[in-house]
Amino acid sequence: VSRQVIARLLNVVQFYRTYAREADLGEARAVATSHVLDEWILARFYQTVEATSRALEQSELDRATRPIAEFIDDLSNWYLRRSRERFKSDDQTDRESAIATTRFVLRETAKLIAPFLPFTAEQVFAELKIAGDPESVHLTDWPAVGEINIEVINYMNQTRRLVELALAKRGEAGIKVRQPVAQVIFKSELPTAYLELIKDEVNAKEVKLETSQSEEVTLDLALTPELLAEGEARELIRRIQDWRKRQGLMPTDRIAVTVSGPTAWQGMVKNFATEIKRAGNLADLNWATGEEVKIDLV
Repeated sequence: VSRQVIARLLNVVQFYRTYAREADLGEARAVATSHVLDEWILARFYQTVEATSRALEQSELDRATRPIAEFIDDLSNWYLRRSRERFKSDDQTDRESAIATTRFVLRETAKLIAPFLPFTAEQVFAELKIAGDPESVHLTDWPAVGEINIEVINYMNQTRRLVELALAKRGEAGIKVRQPVAQVIFKSELPTAYLELIKDEVNAKEVKLETSQSEEVTLDLALTPELLAEGEARELIRRIQDWRKRQGLMPTDRIAVTVSGPTAWQGMVKNFATEIKRAGNLADLNWATGEEVKIDLV
């Protein structure tokens, strides 16, 4: 429980606090949003409140807590992971929608877990307090059940299942997830918004739906020089991010770095400089030829 529930929830709070400015604290109510991830996590939260409330009314405490653990797993391992770039997005509307939705869900989750994890609930609530809040989470009202959009929940379940199948195909072929592939085709019907999630999660340049194909998932695994170069750029981004962690840098710290490595990487670094700088939060990116990949603070 400590690792799979409490630690995950507190990690979401920490991520939120890292990227949300004081001005983003805003109101405590749910926000109007059109992003499918926000719609889904709100539907999942209300679904969890309903299930937990029903079990508590019947004094079935084991059934009351199980949906909470499942929800926090969804919040951390799907919603936050797929929304990370939205928190840093140049699209102000999308960024504010992600931040506001996360704030609302975290505050309401603190109220939901209060009877079961009273000290963790108090910690989460204290991190997201706004003017006019009661002194303690234990003085707030029980969360209300909003609209449970079953269609969105079902579409997202299908999306995640297809992602698992596609990633299994990649694994069988021995292709790392950081290496982009040209195309993935699904025997399914999903709205466009969900296809974009699959595209990012599977790391494919194109996603298609063909209900006539025999297999549920097929991948075009032919790797062109362009795709291989993009894969190398993703690998370099991973190394920079790992390096940042080892240096104890905050995600918001902007730095300048020099990357040294094989000459064959020089063109890749130049071609993908904008993406590398953005993903690594770099103010400047310089190149020096070397025998192995090294990253140094300028």
